Amino acid sequence: MNKGKIAELGLQVLKDVLVSCGGWPVLEGPRWIPDSFDWENLMFAFNRIGFDSGYLVEVTIGTDLKNNSIRGIQLDQPSLGLSRDFILQGNESQFVQGYFKYMIDVAVELGCEKQAAERELKESLDFEIELAKISSSKEERRNITMLYNVMTIAEIQERFSGIQWLEYLNSILHPHVHVNSSEAVNVVSPRYISSLIDLLSRTPKRVQANYAMWRVIKSQISYLTEGMIQHQLNFHRTLFGVSERPSRWKECVEEVSSE
Repeated sequence: MNKGKIAELGLQVLKDVLVSCGGWPVLEGPRWIPDSFDWENLMFAFNRIGFDSGYLVEVTIGTDLKNNSIRGIQLDQPSLGLSRDFILQGNESQFVQGYFKYMIDVAVELGCEKQAAERELKESLDFEIELAKISSSKEERRNITMLYNVMTIAEIQERFSGIQWLEYLNSILHPHVHVNSSEAVNVVSPRYISSLIDLLSRTPKRVQANYAMWRVIKSQISYLTEGMIQHQLNFHRTLFGVSERPSRWKECVEEVSSE
């Protein structure tokens, strides 16, 4: 691991990537224009770069729940930036407060004014809490029958019309898979998809963008500067009682070994 190069580059590479995706509103301030924002296009941009694009809808190709000899496309609820069990404890929880502080610290490290970060990222956190509320619990997801809802993309479009599903799936799965409207897809959590469309319709675009960009930034912290790593460690100390992080070279070995 070239620590000198990381220090030299600092956070500029990340900032440039964020700008290429439309910018992090909390960092851009009044320069960020909501009229040009569409969350689906942002997910497409993440996907092209190689970031996770499943922050609002998880699209995977996996084994059929009732026939393990078949693989197919699945639509599901996403993972969250903080465990669902923790985030549903609400703003008074030490875990949620620690997570919020982590968000603020990272934003300030990137150059954001603290008061603006607190104001805007509180709205982002509230949005994530709403995502947790419309998601199913681990207990609910133990019922395989409830998780098996196969329908064609045309049927999905008719039932969940708030998203252009054919375009969305082809963009997310490109270049490995191309589908048409007759393709069968398992909608693992129909209730979540329906509730998400309603939630997005009443959530300002700026809040949507702040949340999605935060999730991408959070996913990259381990590869950034020592200052960012320290914010991550402080957060992990709140969650797990961790007092120190592994050496960078060990993290690199683990990262490569997990591929």
